[in-house]
Amino acid sequence: MLILLIFLILAVFLLTLRYEEFGFVAVIVIPLVKSIFSLPTDTIPMLNLLFLFNIFTVFSIVLKQSFSFESTKLEKHHLITLVIFSALLLFSLIYTNEIMYGSEKVFKFLFFNVVYFVGSMIIFQQPQKIRNFVKIFKYTILIVSILNIIFLIKYFLSGTLLQELVVRFTMSGGDPIGLARVMGLGIIFWVQEIIETKKMRDRVLLFLILIPLIISLIASNTRGPLIFTLLVIFIQIFLFSNMTIQRKVTLIFISIFILFIFVLILPPQFFLRFLYFFDSSTFNTNNSMWSASSSALRMMFINRIKDDIALHPHYLFIGSGAGNFALIADTYKAYGYPHNIFWEIIYEIGLVGLGLFLYAIWLVILDIKNYKLNTNSIAIPMILGFLFILINSQISGDLDNNRVLWIFWGGIIGISIYHSQRNEQTNLKTECEI
Repeated sequence: MLILLIFLILAVFLLTLRYEEFGFVAVIVIPLVKSIFSLPTDTIPMLNLLFLFNIFTVFSIVLKQSFSFESTKLEKHHLITLVIFSALLLFSLIYTNEIMYGSEKVFKFLFFNVVYFVGSMIIFQQPQKIRNFVKIFKYTILIVSILNIIFLIKYFLSGTLLQELVVRFTMSGGDPIGLARVMGLGIIFWVQEIIETKKMRDRVLLFLILIPLIISLIASNTRGPLIFTLLVIFIQIFLFSNMTIQRKVTLIFISIFILFIFVLILPPQFFLRFLYFFDSSTFNTNNSMWSASSSALRMMFINRIKDDIALHPHYLFIGSGAGNFALIADTYKAYGYPHNIFWEIIYEIGLVGLGLFLYAIWLVILDIKNYKLNTNSIAIPMILGFLFILINSQISGDLDNNRVLWIFWGGIIGISIYHSQRNEQTNLKTECEI
């Protein structure tokens, strides 16, 4: 296993050195498999694979950009917003009651989220880099899904399935939500290729490619990512494609039919959680199953935020400090978050922080509108990735867990900068001709 790990690290380093965009794929995928390696990756930061691969990515970007620094442009409005938001997080450490966890949280945001944001803004100013990223990601996730299916078959053959009431399967034995999110992203990217493909034979092949990803997504038994995958595909087909209405409806019908077939094939342990969601007694707070569910936990966390803000009104404006939610989220002991980044921001850095965050999102929407990126085949995967992770961040994870959002966020800005520069060159050329 150690030899395999060394080979993995060396391979990622060399590929990231050659293709900076591969580093972003690595940091998205590695959380799915890192628990397979029985090393002290969580207790010794320098051995953390995510930390290590992030270093590789930064090194590759800096090395490549050192040869073309003058041609690199950064969008100041987005950067200023990010700097102010980061400054609010840092300032909140002064008054937080969770200084250790808060400091770790702020460090991770600066080291991961900010680096992803700025790095993707830089390298994705080249459309070919986005193409490479999407292509590498799609095939990497396909490989991961096939491996997951192999482990799933092994699990079936072990005979332990019948002993479980509910199964949330992942090949590494942990983080079903993380696996489901990445599979959802992979499905969305492959569906985009189906939409853009003209030949029927190629479409059939692409639908076959989707099979291991769909099975892996369903087997993870995670309601949010699966529902949001369907939602984003619906948006993708009706708002981001120029297909005829008939073809759009047909594609939606085929997608739902395929999902239904897989649900029929898989044992009920893989979808009982979904049936429970539609049970009329689900939202009865006196229901013991409801009380033990993740939905009840999220609602409890949000109610605790409201109650604590009522006791400390100034929290509403400046927040209680980075990491302070851990004090009222005793379910997760030292590491607590409300599984909704909007509520997390409100509670820890206040409405000022939330306003800044929403303003940053508004700037991205303006970029999409101004440069018509919703009709740009290169930009669409980045927009859909941003939308998918942003929606998921409303029911799971915190700023750190949703760090992938900043890759797509910066990517949208990067492609916007590319179009801005092209427009400037076109206008300059027109003026010279006049």
